[in-house]
Amino acid sequence: MKRKIFVIAILVTVLLVSLASIQGCGKKKTGEPEPPKKTEVTKPGEQTTDTTQPAQQTDTPKKVLPQGAKVYELQVAASPSYANIITEKNKLAQYGYETKITTTKKNGKLFYRLRLKDLYSAPEANELGKQLKAKFPSINDYWLAKVK
Repeated sequence: MKRKIFVIAILVTVLLVSLASIQGCGKKKTGEPEPPKKTEVTKPGEQTTDTTQPAQQTDTPKKVLPQGAKVYELQVAASPSYANIITEKNKLAQYGYETKITTTKKNGKLFYRLRLKDLYSAPEANELGKQLKAKFPSINDYWLAKVK
C-alpha cells in the first residue's frame, strides 16, 4: 500500500513539474523581444501622414529618412486567438520566415498580431505581402506597420 502511494506521489510530482515548465509558472519570458513602442498600421498602398504635434518646439531638426528606408514591419495576421497566431507562425517558420508576436487592445479586447521580424521599405513590404497572400491561403490580408 505504501508503495502505491509512493508511486502516485511521484507521478503527481512529475505531472506538476511538466505543467509548470509548459506554463512557465506565469513568469514573463526574458528571451522574447518587446513590441515596438509606437507603430502606425496602414493598409497596402495607403499613404501615411504624421498628424502628431510635438508637445513643445525644439531646435533640433526632424530626421529625414532616405527614400526607400527600411522602416516598416509586415503584419500578416491578427486574432484574439493565440492558438490561431501560433498555427500561422509555425506555417511561416516551415518556409523560413522569422516572425514575432505582439499584442494590442482594441475596445478592451486583447488581439495578437503576427509580424515578420525584419524591417522593409514600403515597396518591399507590399511586394512580400502580395507574395505571402498568394502562397498561404490563410493569409487574407497584410498591413504595413511603421516603426517610429
